[in-house]
Amino acid sequence: FSGGDERSRYAVSAGYFQQEGIVIASDFKRISLRANYERNYSQNFKFGVNANYSNSVSNGIGTNGGASAGRSPSPLVVALYQPPVVPIKNPDGSYNLTNNPYATATNGIIPNPINDLVSTTNETKINRILTSLFGEYKITKKLTAKVAVSGDVINTKQNYYAPATTTTGAGTKGLASVGDRLVSSVLNENTLNYNTTFGENHKFSALGGYTLQSTQGEVVNAGAQTFVNDANTYNALQDGVPVKPYSDAFESVLKSWLARVNYSYQGKYNFTLSAR
Repeated sequence: FSGGDERSRYAVSAGYFQQEGIVIASDFKRISLRANYERNYSQNFKFGVNANYSNSVSNGIGTNGGASAGRSPSPLVVALYQPPVVPIKNPDGSYNLTNNPYATATNGIIPNPINDLVSTTNETKINRILTSLFGEYKITKKLTAKVAVSGDVINTKQNYYAPATTTTGAGTKGLASVGDRLVSSVLNENTLNYNTTFGENHKFSALGGYTLQSTQGEVVNAGAQTFVNDANTYNALQDGVPVKPYSDAFESVLKSWLARVNYSYQGKYNFTLSAR
C-alpha cells in the first residue's frame, strides 16, 4: 500500500515467491519486505529513506565430491551411467542400494541417483537487510547537492548432509558440514549535479562527487564424518569425526572521486564523458 500528502510520500510492500526446481528435491523460496518514505521539507530540501528485507531458502543439488569422485561427480552424472535394467526402487518401495551388478559397492552401498537427490541435504539460507537514506538540497535552480548513505548486511548459512546410504556419504558413513558467511557494507556518496540549457537545442549537465565504501566479512565452516546413524544430520557435528575446519575474515575500503559530463544537441546527438 502507498499514500502521502502534498509534501510526503510513502509505500510499503511485501512479497512471497516459490519455485520448484527442474531436478527432484530442488526448490527456492523467498519472502521480501520493502518500505519507502520521502518528504519535501521545502522547495529546496528533500529527504528520503528506504528499507528492504529478504529471507530466502534454496535446496540445491549436492555433489558427490566433484572431480575427485571420478565417474560419479554428481547425482545427474550417476543417472546417466545408471543401466536402465537396474531398478531404482525395490518391490517394498525402498531405494535399491545393493542390487546392481554393473556398479562397485562402497561399504555395501551402490550408487542410486534418485536416492542421492532425495536423501542429501544441500540447503542455503540467506538473510539480507538493505537500507539507505538521502538528503538533497537545491543550491540554485541549476545546481543540486546530494548526500546519501546506505548499508547492506548479508548473512548466508549453508547446511549439508550426505547420509551413509548416498554415493558421497557411503565411503565416510555420513558426511556433514555447516557454513556461515556474514558480509556488511557501508556506502557514502556525496555529489554535486549541474544542469542547464543553451537556447532550444543545447542541453548540458555535469556531475562531480566523492564516494567512500567500506566492506567487512567473516566466513566459517565446520564438518564431520563417520556418524553412528543419520538421525541428526548436520545438527550434531560433535557425534562424528571432525573434518578440518576453515575460517577467514576480510576487509576493504574504496575511496573514489568521480565526474561525468553530458551534452545533447537537439535531443538526437549525445556526448558523455566519465572519469573515476
